[in-house]
Amino acid sequence: MADRRTSRLAPLRAVLAAALASCAVLASCAAPSATPTPAPDVRTETDWTLTLLSHESADDLSGTKAAVLYDGQKVDTTYAQKPESGNTFLLVEIGVVKNKAGAAAFRWADVRVEDRAGNSWSRMANDTFLENFNFPRVKSTDLTFGTNDGFICFEIPKSAAAGPLYLVHETAAGMTRLALR
Repeated sequence: MADRRTSRLAPLRAVLAAALASCAVLASCAAPSATPTPAPDVRTETDWTLTLLSHESADDLSGTKAAVLYDGQKVDTTYAQKPESGNTFLLVEIGVVKNKAGAAAFRWADVRVEDRAGNSWSRMANDTFLENFNFPRVKSTDLTFGTNDGFICFEIPKSAAAGPLYLVHETAAGMTRLALR
């Protein structure tokens, strides 16, 4: 009787084995995931500590601020800022702390956002508009002392914003590379 059951189940087992084998082949040929794992953070410099606090992309920024004039009249001012066509703003909130007396200045020319392919973008030359939208901004001049927290802005292609991005500060003293996504 056991032989009869075994023989009746044999075709079913063969079909099941073939199905499992094809699943294994399909799984090994699956398309890469839409959100690849970013490379680990790198920290080799000791003069400055760069910390990523938050980040977000924005296709445009808009808002209204109320002001009270000297005569008591209330006036609303509308602000709007848009990147160039095909681009998006990347707003990055950071902390920058000087670790060592006598260290070279923290220069914004040494800071970039890069994608996995090695394309890179510098901080916008004029991101003062951030303050109109209540994003406290880190000054854009070289930093020479203390702790500096706030936002900086990059304008990057929308296609780059969809993939892994890294905030990089690189000098002769070393490098900090922080994964944004």
